[in-house]
Amino acid sequence: MEFARQFDIVVRAQTVALRTGWDDRRQRTAAMYAVIDEVAPALGVRVCLNPRQVRPREYYKLDAVYYDGEGPTYDGWQYAWRIEAAIEIENNARNSHIEMNKLVLFNTPLKVLITFPRQHTVGQLLEMFAGIARRGDMFGDFATRRRHLVILGVSPHHWAYYTYDGQAFLQVHLEEAAQ
Repeated sequence: MEFARQFDIVVRAQTVALRTGWDDRRQRTAAMYAVIDEVAPALGVRVCLNPRQVRPREYYKLDAVYYDGEGPTYDGWQYAWRIEAAIEIENNARNSHIEMNKLVLFNTPLKVLITFPRQHTVGQLLEMFAGIARRGDMFGDFATRRRHLVILGVSPHHWAYYTYDGQAFLQVHLEEAAQ
């Protein structure tokens, strides 16, 4: 999964900066926006930003949106014809199920949830996310066409990536995925 690979490259390069603000939710969120901004060009997409908006720069209540650069401008605001990726950042992992529920509602090729759990809660969270995805997958294509990626930042130097296979979220081992 190319998004996960590019995200991993960026967060590994920014480990020192991430460590500095890791315990401050605002700083961590700002750092995640910076990572999202840096990943976009490598994927050939743009982050949808409206010129009068300051961070957080929500787009239809999504934390960030990647789009192909196509779309109308109305009254100085940029809109997208198609969303290539819908991205949610949730600092409080205990509330991350709400963001996963939001993501299943969007018709996009990729939906990304970034959250920061304690290690001992990872299994429970992934089971909860899978239950939400199963119930929301009305066309049976979440594993193939409208994919879900969960990124868990357990610490500034420990990131894990999981994709939904139609039943569960399975860990993506980026080294194996690159081959």
